[in-house]
Amino acid sequence: MVHQLRTISRTFDGSRVPVVQVVATDLDGTLLRSDGAVSARTRAALHAVQREGRWVVLATGRPIRFVHRLAADLGGQGPVICANGAVVYDAARDRVVEERALRPTTTREVIAALRAQEPDLAFAWETTREFRCEPGFAALAEWPVPDGAVLDESVRDTHDGVVKLLARHPAGDMSSMFDGLAAQVDGLATVTHSTATLVEVSAAGVDKGTAVAQFVAERGFAPEHTIAFGDMPNDLALLDWAGWSVAVANAHPLVRARADTMTASNDEDGVALVLEGLPRGP
Repeated sequence: MVHQLRTISRTFDGSRVPVVQVVATDLDGTLLRSDGAVSARTRAALHAVQREGRWVVLATGRPIRFVHRLAADLGGQGPVICANGAVVYDAARDRVVEERALRPTTTREVIAALRAQEPDLAFAWETTREFRCEPGFAALAEWPVPDGAVLDESVRDTHDGVVKLLARHPAGDMSSMFDGLAAQVDGLATVTHSTATLVEVSAAGVDKGTAVAQFVAERGFAPEHTIAFGDMPNDLALLDWAGWSVAVANAHPLVRARADTMTASNDEDGVALVLEGLPRGP
């Protein structure tokens, strides 16, 4: 059963909600179960909507190296939006379609501004080709960093093609720092988070919402033809843009408050529950 937070708050041309043509969904905490797996029910639901001619767009904060095999398993014919919107990746052809990286000078400015606010921050960065980090970041990471990723020098000295800058703090939980850090680089970069222990920084104007909006518009559709699923603040731009936004029950309080509808948790196949009930035609 889909748990309704409220009735659909957006109105379209009359009272009828247009038929959904695009399904855009986050991965971790939303489509994927807590163990990182895709359930058989969720996989079947995604394949079913694609057989009906709808587009499925995966939108994640993760890098390309994480999504290649997963996208193939889900049979997605649409792109994979990686690095919170900075990279559009064609998994079927294993190629980057579009990349919106931070300018080198901007990367240096952002690091300096964030360190002025929180001197103990440790940084890492993603490009479309590699992940690198400062020793302090590796020591704080909740997951093993790739072999050869740790640098002796500061991240500020290597900055070409950075699609996502990451920062951790020795305190662990950074929830009380997010607003202050975002204010430090307002207008310079986009700051968000998908966990309480990590700050994620992209180029100004880059987020999941803008990347999915471009894909949808290029195919002649609009926000009202799009349903979006998410669980964390880095999904808010996408959820705010989509015609129908759905939060999973395990979502962050900000996401639950902003979404049009709430479904069951990621471990209870919340995305599949909604997809199975989508209207099939006018």
